[in-house]
Amino acid sequence: MANIIWSIVWILILWFLMWPIAGLLAGFWILFMPFEACFPALKEINTTLLKWIQYCEKVGENIKSGSPLQSS
Repeated sequence: MANIIWSIVWILILWFLMWPIAGLLAGFWILFMPFEACFPALKEINTTLLKWIQYCEKVGENIKSGSPLQSS
């Protein structure tokens, strides 16, 4: 039963926190991507943005496993 509760908590985190953040960051990532070859500093920024965008996958894994917040 506890796994179901943690999965619901992770779904709420995904829905209300991670998707809006990832959507906003994806817009910046797409905007900066073509200029990465011209401005080397953008490569580090894009790498960081991509890590945050891909954090939604980690949240999805936690939904599937029902792991508690402390284990993330």
